[in-house]
Amino acid sequence: MTTSPRTRLVHDAPVGDPSPTGSTAKGLLLLQALAQAGASVRLADLALGCGMSKPTAHRVLVVLRDLGWVRTHEGGHYSLGPQAHAFAAMAAPATSVEQSLTVLRDAVGRTVHSGVLLGDHVVYTHKLDGHDQFVMRSRLGATASLHSTAMGKALLAHLPDDRVAEVLAAELPRRTDHTLVEPAALRAELRRIRERGYAVDDEENEQNIRCVATVVPEGAGHPVRAVSISTVTFLTDREELMGYVPALRQCAESLVSA
Repeated sequence: MTTSPRTRLVHDAPVGDPSPTGSTAKGLLLLQALAQAGASVRLADLALGCGMSKPTAHRVLVVLRDLGWVRTHEGGHYSLGPQAHAFAAMAAPATSVEQSLTVLRDAVGRTVHSGVLLGDHVVYTHKLDGHDQFVMRSRLGATASLHSTAMGKALLAHLPDDRVAEVLAAELPRRTDHTLVEPAALRAELRRIRERGYAVDDEENEQNIRCVATVVPEGAGHPVRAVSISTVTFLTDREELMGYVPALRQCAESLVSA
């Protein structure tokens, strides 16, 4: 960093202020610094910017990492984790996320979702019902499987190999006759998703429901957010659903800095 990490990361705390007391205050200060940085930050710069020693900052960050609030990267860098993104999304529904989803929903006329990766599931953070007469059963805050939903598979396809192996090693519930539960079949599907840039749930999570999803690109680390379009099979065939992909991608790109 070319400027003082403290003045850059914590704008409203003057240089020389004593560091906060208590692990909760330290954790909040570190999260604030990561949110303001908007990218991954080295431990040394993060500690200096927050007025803490490196051992103290590291100790608090380990707890936050275990809880999903921060993510670790190579070279001793840290960024906000999926729990932080989920909290931000659910705490502020009338943000640019909802605005972007409104544009997408109005363009395709179908139900649209946004969700974040949290552990071995995707959490629904936003939902806008389509203009048709059918209401999806999904709800904000609910979780969905990674292997059987479009958003879940889109996120799973971009996880590190060791995390994918962990997910596929678990017992995967067969939600419908179309659900992929065999590891080899799922690995092949994940390769296709990475190549084409989107995932499809073709009645794999729920009968008569077909969805397409893509991830929101991340500057550091694997993607933690995704957006999707959900349809009913007797209104929208697969060819028409594929026609929504350009609008879906445009929505995801608009959410990169949201």
